Amino acid sequence: MQSKVTTWAILLSLFLLAGCASTSPGSPPTTATPAPGCTEDGLVRQERIESPTLGRPFTFTTYLPPCYEQRAPAAYPVLYLIPGGGGTPSTWTVDMHAAEAADWLIHSGQVPPFILVTMPNISDDQHGAALIDDLIPYVDAHLRTLPDRRHRAVGGASLGGLIAYRMAFQHPDLFASVGLFGGVVRPEEEAIDGWIAAMPAGQRPRVLMDYGDQDLLLTKSQLLRDILDRWGIEYTLNVEPGDHDLLLWSGHLEMYLTWYAEDW
Repeated sequence: MQSKVTTWAILLSLFLLAGCASTSPGSPPTTATPAPGCTEDGLVRQERIESPTLGRPFTFTTYLPPCYEQRAPAAYPVLYLIPGGGGTPSTWTVDMHAAEAADWLIHSGQVPPFILVTMPNISDDQHGAALIDDLIPYVDAHLRTLPDRRHRAVGGASLGGLIAYRMAFQHPDLFASVGLFGGVVRPEEEAIDGWIAAMPAGQRPRVLMDYGDQDLLLTKSQLLRDILDRWGIEYTLNVEPGDHDLLLWSGHLEMYLTWYAEDW
């Protein structure tokens, strides 16, 4: 009887030690899951950083999922969204209600908690160099992110879609998924074939394209689709009644966020 009690005591001690080790400061972050009983909304805040790439500061907005502070040390996937020409860091989170859509999907258990970063449309940085070199390292250093390509995604509306696919195709090691929402496409003007040829086979991004059937850029997007078909890169194309406007894209936000989360 004594040996049996001793055995159970040892096993219990090992279990408790393992539990402590999993949350020790030196342990890697754990993936977040929906928090039972968490009813608060996510937190939206605006920040400003210096950009050595641009030689000037720029502002961006972050959405932190519900109960972010209470759930340390849990870490989260990150979605970067870029607005169209003239858009601001608040275009997605406020004007298009992305924060509300994220709250709804997270609370209903349809997507895991995630961090949303909404960026400015930087007209003099259409390949996203400042976003790649300045913003992403800042976000990974200051927020509890899962800093690997599978858990990092990018998307953009209109001109933001152009910046998004350029970022994803030129930096496949950073992004696993990219979305173009009424996105401008200029494959005839740039070396997309070269970008794809340089991608390791396991790093070809998932691609989502969403257009209104009256969007003049829908026809233009065929150029990109032809290239993706030629290289055997799968993509999802969604076309519904609508034009090239915020109303269409904001109405499809839940679809976008659910699509991104499929890979998380």
